[in-house]
Amino acid sequence: MVRYLLICVLLLGVGFMSWVFAGKRIVTLLDGITLARIEFASLEHVVYDLGSLRLAGKSLDLMDPAFAWAANVSLDSSGRAVLESGGRRFPFGQGRVTASIDGVPTFEFGKDPGDEASLIVEQSRLAWPTPFETNFMTGYVPSKKRNVYFGCVGAS
Repeated sequence: MVRYLLICVLLLGVGFMSWVFAGKRIVTLLDGITLARIEFASLEHVVYDLGSLRLAGKSLDLMDPAFAWAANVSLDSSGRAVLESGGRRFPFGQGRVTASIDGVPTFEFGKDPGDEASLIVEQSRLAWPTPFETNFMTGYVPSKKRNVYFGCVGAS
């Protein structure tokens, strides 16, 4: 009986420590199977300003964690906005330059007539614990975290 109890306690301890130290990796693997949709909004107007896209009330930074540009938005010769990332080009609707701060252009653009575009925001169904994180600036540290995914869907 004592041996059975010790084995159960040991298995629970190993499971708990695995969840604490590998929870993010486990949740990220599960995200490939299922996500929870938390927002779906129609896109009418998009602004590109200082390396970020503002759409449907959200701001999406186009810089990756290594501080390199993951994507860039520019206007082509016909005045259409084009998102370029990884050697691929994604055309948007007609755009216009609205302002320039320190030489970085700001573009406003929308969808073409007859096109449909939507922003989808999804998050992990599970949260992983973060007991060892610290924040010296504000002191606030969330006890759990989730991955959040942004995606755009369009049809013409």
